[in-house]
Amino acid sequence: VNSQFYVRGGASDQNLILLDGMKIYNPFHAFGLFSIFDPDILKSAEVFTGGFPADYGGRLSSVINILSRDGNASSYAGHANLNFLSSKLQLEGPISQNLQLIATGRKSVFSETFKRFLNQTVPLSFYDALIKATFKRPDSQDKYSVQAFLSRDDLKSSDPDEPDYSWKNTSAAFQVNSLLQDRLFVNMVLSGSKFDQSRDPKASETISPSSTTVKEFTVRANATYYTDSKDLYFFGFDISFPSVEYKLVTRFGEQKTLTSTNPEIGSWMRYLMQIGVLRADI
Repeated sequence: VNSQFYVRGGASDQNLILLDGMKIYNPFHAFGLFSIFDPDILKSAEVFTGGFPADYGGRLSSVINILSRDGNASSYAGHANLNFLSSKLQLEGPISQNLQLIATGRKSVFSETFKRFLNQTVPLSFYDALIKATFKRPDSQDKYSVQAFLSRDDLKSSDPDEPDYSWKNTSAAFQVNSLLQDRLFVNMVLSGSKFDQSRDPKASETISPSSTTVKEFTVRANATYYTDSKDLYFFGFDISFPSVEYKLVTRFGEQKTLTSTNPEIGSWMRYLMQIGVLRADI
């Protein structure tokens, strides 16, 4: 009951989606009609549909790397929006001279819209929220940020014989950006992500309850060295601890739990060379 996307014939789980270094397992709301990312808080987005750099290893189809804004550092600002589909509230501003905050939240309202105007019930609802605090050291290029992201979808039928479904993303990260030397920039991310999906059969006699949980803790560090010739050297490492848990009830009423844990360790070195108007990535 949720949407996926496919790139170059690959499977849906072969796409790597990152938000400020946090891995996101389901980027859609409402069967793919809405993105879980609010465009007003996005700073940039990189999309690789092939030939992506070595530091984005572990996926085969595509990489989507999204960065969020730090928030307004000079003044307070707010934004509220209400339409027939969703409601939204966004706040941002400086907490102190070197600390700024941005927070946003959205919630669906289209079920009430359909009920009021078309006299039909849409059993789907969703919400998402992001909060990010950024600290910049005075007289320095160093920057520290803490962010958390949450999204949830619920599909609840009024028919007691129809099952209810829910799925949600929960992620948090601590990120450090530091210019150690004049030409050496370091980025380090400690992140944790969790994806839950569940099915409640209610009064159904043919459908059994089930749930899936994916958890992953990641430590990632990446360094960039700049040269006089504008060539770039990248090197770093990535250590992640993913785990999957699947719970189900068999037709005989027996509850089973299947688990899988497979730590992943990777490192890379990359050379980006400028040759006139051409660029070589090794």
